[in-house]
Amino acid sequence: MKKFKKKVALFSPKKIALSALCCAGVSVATYLLNGSESKWTIIFGGICAALIFLSVFSALPLGCSYSYNRFYVRISYLFIKYRKIYYDEYDFVFVSNASYNNGLGYGIYMNIPMQYKSKGKHKSTKTTYPFLMLLKSTYPIEKVRSKMYSRDLLLMDKTDVYCLGICWPGSLDELMKHTEMPVYILEDVYLRFKGLFDTTFAAYLKGNRQLFIVTDQIVPYEKYLDN
Repeated sequence: MKKFKKKVALFSPKKIALSALCCAGVSVATYLLNGSESKWTIIFGGICAALIFLSVFSALPLGCSYSYNRFYVRISYLFIKYRKIYYDEYDFVFVSNASYNNGLGYGIYMNIPMQYKSKGKHKSTKTTYPFLMLLKSTYPIEKVRSKMYSRDLLLMDKTDVYCLGICWPGSLDELMKHTEMPVYILEDVYLRFKGLFDTTFAAYLKGNRQLFIVTDQIVPYEKYLDN
């Protein structure tokens, strides 16, 4: 049973830990040079402690994952399985742009995109991850528009949505194996990963399966391709 990480770290825990190690080295060096504790020893020691805390805090989300079973999605933290999300409790699958602050929408009035870097010929580019969400039939899906983030969808109706996690390659395939729920995907997300989504949809577009692309309106997948 393959596990998929729900999130990636906002800040690199390794880089933060390395910075903490450098500060610790400076703190020790100032102590040895002065022969006693000085203000610089305390300052760099304090920065080191703060960076260690930040490194641990940044790494915490990396332990959370999801995996697919026959009747439900299992949510785990490291080796602890702590929640089951049953497919029959939801009615739609939605793929939006990934935002870090899904659960912090009340206090932070902006999206914090969950992105990865790709090296190009001249410069690196940042790409926003696609994000899987499960929606209930009462969710106002007609209000959703292209370029929205997972946080936007959550703020629209917090009670009828579950933020599953990053839509990694193979994740949507696994989900579509286990459920016949209609799948909606934002147009900008679809175009960004068109090859991957087309491959997935070609494999699972069978029977009464319903697939939709969301622009400023909801368009059936096959009709969208015809246009």
